[in-house]
Amino acid sequence: MLYLVATPIGNLKDISYRAVETLKDVDLILCEDTRHSAPLLRHYEISTPLSSYEQFSEKSKLKRILDLLQAGKKIALISDAGTPAVCDPGALLVKSCHEANIPVTSLPGPAAPITAYSLMGTMKPFQFLGFFPKKEGEQKALFEIMSKYQGVSLFFESPHRIIATVEKIPFEAKITVFRELTKKFEQMITGSKEDILKILNTLERLGEIVVAIEPVALVFQEDEAINFALGLVKNHKIQVNTAAKITAELYPVKKQIIYQKLIDSI
Repeated sequence: MLYLVATPIGNLKDISYRAVETLKDVDLILCEDTRHSAPLLRHYEISTPLSSYEQFSEKSKLKRILDLLQAGKKIALISDAGTPAVCDPGALLVKSCHEANIPVTSLPGPAAPITAYSLMGTMKPFQFLGFFPKKEGEQKALFEIMSKYQGVSLFFESPHRIIATVEKIPFEAKITVFRELTKKFEQMITGSKEDILKILNTLERLGEIVVAIEPVALVFQEDEAINFALGLVKNHKIQVNTAAKITAELYPVKKQIIYQKLIDSI
């Protein structure tokens, strides 16, 4: 059995009892970097052998892991932070286990994109785009996807590239930058591109960063849609559910969002 075990994204206390018990019970723990994960295991007095899975591109090592699992060994997979197999090399092991009919289970826990999204106070849909690419062509393609998405686009960015990335955003957007999530100096910065750049240039940029982008054109469309729906309810005495359905057919805004906004406003 392969166990996918979520670990803290910053605060060592953000780990479940089940996760600690599982890490103590398995025969082997696979991680991205043993130097990074060792302090967590020491903190919770976990003595299970620890090995790096960074080189899964080497088929021989991947085969050895699969052989252990097929022999009945229990192995836990963790990442440097958060939920494993999400934008890290562990995804290849999970895929290989499925192909070999090896059972895989996931122990839920911390995930930076979900933590960031929950702090936004929005009911809009979201998409997670992984790590922001380094190649210009891939960046342009991703920005094109973001500009057309009717919701919030989330991605990871490194501290030393965040300013350059924000500067490249080619459309007007509501931008939120999260830094040091769950840590002592956790910070959430929201505003236009100009607002964000002004603040970022004054900060000591440390820690991992999550960025959320919502095109302003879509924000305006939602405001217009809600006002239209409110008019249907208040001026024409149309039921909330019907007003939400009518409005969703006229505006690129989901019915559930319109309905909830109406309920909150009436």
